[in-house]
Amino acid sequence: MPRIRIQAFYRQLYKKLQEYHNNVETANFEFRWLLLHSKTVSQNLKNKGVDFSRGLGIFKKAVLPISFYQQSWLSRAVRQRVKFDKPFQYILGTQPFNKLQILVRKPVLIPRWETEEWSTRVGCLVANGISKEDYTSNSPFRILDLSDSLNHNVSKLPIDLIVSNPPYVSHSEYQSVENQVKNWEDKRALVPMYQDHQISHCVQDVDGSSMLMKILCLFEKLVASSQISNKNTSLTVPKLVLELGNSTQAQKLKRYTESSSVLNRFRSEIWNDLAGNVRNFVLY
Repeated sequence: MPRIRIQAFYRQLYKKLQEYHNNVETANFEFRWLLLHSKTVSQNLKNKGVDFSRGLGIFKKAVLPISFYQQSWLSRAVRQRVKFDKPFQYILGTQPFNKLQILVRKPVLIPRWETEEWSTRVGCLVANGISKEDYTSNSPFRILDLSDSLNHNVSKLPIDLIVSNPPYVSHSEYQSVENQVKNWEDKRALVPMYQDHQISHCVQDVDGSSMLMKILCLFEKLVASSQISNKNTSLTVPKLVLELGNSTQAQKLKRYTESSSVLNRFRSEIWNDLAGNVRNFVLY
C-alpha cells in the first residue's frame, strides 16, 4: 500500500476512535497500541522498530509496510471498539499486571490498574506469586471457591491470610455502568449473587455487600475455631484483605467487626486504591 494511502487509512481509523471517545489523548493511546498490535498479527512481517511514543507523529513515521491481512485486522478492531463497545483489552487479548501479561477474553473480568496493587483480580495474585523465581514446592497455593462446599474444603486447613476480590457492585449501581462492561464482562463477577439455603434460586442483595459480609462471617468462624494461624513474625501481616466498592461498605464491615466479640481484638484499616478511592478493608 502506498505511503500516502497508509497515512489516510490511519487517519480515518483514528478519527473514528476520537469521535467515539471524544478525547484526543485516549484515542491516541488506543490507536497507537492497536497499530502496534496489528503489526504482530503476521509471523512473516519483520519488526523494524516503529517509535510509538510520538503521538500523532505516527501518521508521518509509520513507514512499515502493512499487509492486507493486518489492514483488515486493524479496521475490524476499530469497528469492534466504536460500534460494539468491545473492551480494548479483549481486542488486544491481554492486560498487564505487574510483570505479567494476563490473557483476557469475554466474559473474564478485566483486571483494573487502580487495584493492581491490592486485589486478587481473576487469579492474578496467584499467577504473580507462582511466577516468582524463588517459588518452590514448599510454598503452596491452595485455591478454593466460595461455594456450598467451602466449609468442608477449609475445615482442616490452617490459614495465614485470606485475600478476596468478591462481587460488590449493587444491582442499582450496575444499571449505570458503561456498556463495554455490561455487554461484555460477566455480571456474576460484579454483582453479588448468593445461594440461600432456604430457596432454590439466587437472590440479589441491596447494597452490594452480601458477599463481603459472608466472607467476613466465615473469617469470624475460622478465628473462633483457631484455624487462623498466629505465627510469630517480625512482619506486620494482615489476616484478611477484602476489596470493596465504597466507604459505605467499608464502614459496614468495620461496624460488624467492632461489635463482634470474636473479631473486635483485630485492628481494622481502610485502604485507598491507586486512584485514591476507598477500595480495601483489612484486618490485622
